[in-house]
Amino acid sequence: MISLVRVVRRVAPVAAALLGFACFGRSAPERAPGSALWIAADSAPADATGLANLEGFGVRELFVEGSRLEWSGGTPRFERRNLAAPSRRMPATLVVDGVWASGEVDPEAVAEKLAAEISTLAAQAERAGLLVVGVHFDLPLPHDLEPYGRALERLRRRLEGRLLVSIDVARTGLDRQGLAELARGVDFVVCFLYGQRPGEPEAPDAWDLQAVERNVRRLERLEARYLLGAAVVGNVQRIGPKGRVLEVTSAPSLRALVARPELELVPGFSLEGVDRQVFELVARAPVEVDGLRLAKGERARVVKTATPFLEELLRRAGVWETPHRLGEVFYRAPRRGEGMALGLGSLEEALSPEPAQPRLETSVERVRRDERTWTVRVRLANRGAEPTDLAFFDSNFVELRVRGGRIAEVAPGAFRRYELLHDGREKGTMQALRDADTVRLFAPLVEGGDQLESGDIQIVLRAENPTLTERASFLLPEGRLLETEAIEWAFSEAAPKGGQAP
Repeated sequence: MISLVRVVRRVAPVAAALLGFACFGRSAPERAPGSALWIAADSAPADATGLANLEGFGVRELFVEGSRLEWSGGTPRFERRNLAAPSRRMPATLVVDGVWASGEVDPEAVAEKLAAEISTLAAQAERAGLLVVGVHFDLPLPHDLEPYGRALERLRRRLEGRLLVSIDVARTGLDRQGLAELARGVDFVVCFLYGQRPGEPEAPDAWDLQAVERNVRRLERLEARYLLGAAVVGNVQRIGPKGRVLEVTSAPSLRALVARPELELVPGFSLEGVDRQVFELVARAPVEVDGLRLAKGERARVVKTATPFLEELLRRAGVWETPHRLGEVFYRAPRRGEGMALGLGSLEEALSPEPAQPRLETSVERVRRDERTWTVRVRLANRGAEPTDLAFFDSNFVELRVRGGRIAEVAPGAFRRYELLHDGREKGTMQALRDADTVRLFAPLVEGGDQLESGDIQIVLRAENPTLTERASFLLPEGRLLETEAIEWAFSEAAPKGGQAP
């Protein structure tokens, strides 16, 4: 069970920005504590309100993908991209990806050329509305760290404290000889310790929070300032019959996958999810979901985080002894229509001191009545940003119970299936089918903003004023059960309000 003890992370956004960057006139500026949001060139625009809310919880900087590092012989150049222009002006570090030179280079000449390229890129970013405060080299570490370090040292001198210089270090190479000297030679480093970014082979220990803590201790031994990286974009792997990964994408949503009747959930998936969610579905017929095409027999393997796991990472990080940790960098803001990315609303929920959970509401509408029957419809709405967990069997349902009547017909509508019960508990018997007083409407997954409505449910009356009782019960990603308060519906002049989860 994930602890609900939270570390309050809200700070005054304006004060945080001043604390972070008021020292830029110094020859050796230091990055102040605070977290950052990574934005790709094709990330969906983030609204100003959402960014302001994140800033209030300590996310006061953007890491904006700006260019790719290319080489012509021993001379570097930037292949510039279109910069994502946020709706709110915030401090921004420009991200340069690519690879370092494979051969020997002149550190002084490389630093001079990099400084010129960075100046041009920073000017472009300022015109796009970014407040540029640094440059981050998101590069795999080269085989020989010493020339890389010398070039970065000379680059920092040429920038004269105007911009911070940071580099990426891999969690798998934290014990490399010479890494501590390299890390202490830049302003700070970024190390992704939770989750996996695109292109990385699946590694369960990248999600295991106990492994994260061990890696944090290794990172602390470098005695260099750092941001703890958390990848909040999951993926769907297309796996062939022989177990080979054929394709990886982040486009489909979990809801879109489970909604397809051609895809069948593989039993035992939940046993693989340690501080992450793992689901596997097998195609019983050819199917396409959001651009992902599966042949018969192929599998879709979903690996992703959920807000409660990110909450727990932040809670634990807040109590670890990490004197060199500046904060977190969250990779990344979602693309348009990207189903495997954690939305900014969920990131805000994770940073909030209150535990994140769906906000479920239920209601019943009587659409027809006569002397002998009522016809009603059941509605379920999730007013929050957080989804329920995925469950196909005896969980995730809205229950309607009748006192003074018998449930005769049920059309599930937007719900996946229904189940009839007698006396609120007996099921699978002829009496439950013929004399049902309870119906459960199942929804495998309810995501933020979802609204579901049943079809017509016909009730044969046995009393003049029957009473309907409605409740909902849903699993959450961290294993807790969320239940709405049971609400009675008598359809008097003053109709009751829908049930709402506490």
